[in-house]
Amino acid sequence: MSDPRNYTVGTRAALQTLSRGTCYFPKCVEPVVKLVEEVYSINYVIAHIYAAYSNGPRYDGAMSDDERRAFSNLLLLCKAHHDFVDRTHVDDYPPETLLQWKADREAGGQDALAGLTGLTEGGLREIVIEAFSARHDKILEALARLEDKDAEAAQLMRELLDELDQLRAYGSINLDAVELLHAASMSLV
Repeated sequence: MSDPRNYTVGTRAALQTLSRGTCYFPKCVEPVVKLVEEVYSINYVIAHIYAAYSNGPRYDGAMSDDERRAFSNLLLLCKAHHDFVDRTHVDDYPPETLLQWKADREAGGQDALAGLTGLTEGGLREIVIEAFSARHDKILEALARLEDKDAEAAQLMRELLDELDQLRAYGSINLDAVELLHAASMSLV
């Protein structure tokens, strides 16, 4: 795994979950998962705080490829902000700024990930599941509000939530299902 862009599923899931559903650029509301023509699509670029390669912005030659692809060096940006930060306004965004964005966005959720050293992908998956579970009550509140406007959509969301609860109780969780439900719930809140 020597490629600094070869991210684990767990790292991707943690970034998506801790992004709170949007680009890490301050005040950007662009969702990380978007519904396009009735198909959910990934709507982000995984950005490096310290560049993956020597010709990239904020490159640190002292870092290993493992450090470059580590969760702590990554954040999610929408395409427009990725181009802005890493191509057209590179000098305006030093590593300290991006590290602060990451800390601000992941505040609260970061405590759950404090023990990442030596954490397995399965362990990270469990942390992501717990973080999603914490939003369960908020999702139910959003569904109650949605029922007043669109009962059919609310019923579909309740069915998805029930399926996720069953998977969590009786087996493994499909992270794609978690992503889809999270994205759908974020659009309701």
